[in-house]
Amino acid sequence: MEEKLLNIDDVVNLLRQEVKACGSQEAFATRAGVTQQYVGDVLRGQRFPGQKILEALGIEKIAAYRTVRAIRIHKETERIELQRAGFPWDSLSPEPWSFDFKTREFIFKNADKEYRYPSSEMQNDPDYWYGKIPVSVPGGMILLPDDGRFE
Repeated sequence: MEEKLLNIDDVVNLLRQEVKACGSQEAFATRAGVTQQYVGDVLRGQRFPGQKILEALGIEKIAAYRTVRAIRIHKETERIELQRAGFPWDSLSPEPWSFDFKTREFIFKNADKEYRYPSSEMQNDPDYWYGKIPVSVPGGMILLPDDGRFE
């Protein structure tokens, strides 16, 4: 069997297929040893799949990170932009990103969780606040808190 790196959308789609094969969320949940509500939350994108769901799907969670060169916010327009290494600045949609000017932190909101990323110590542009954020392997951006935990 060929190994493939999956992003979170791939995992949720695989979960949908397995739920369908089992006949219901409840049947899959029983097989996996979790609650039906938890399975539903994962399918709706409100929670990440935990170890029991991943084991039931035959998936192992790995983490790989690289640092995005920078994220920045314009101090006056409050436009947030992301720059990956070797690419130009690209504007981000207002949701799920924001910036706390008091603490100087970039904020990413996902479902009911909020992740904060401090601005960089070195700021050489008077018009912007800059920071760095972790990202996942290619194919899906997964932002994690400093402790690196999904759940």
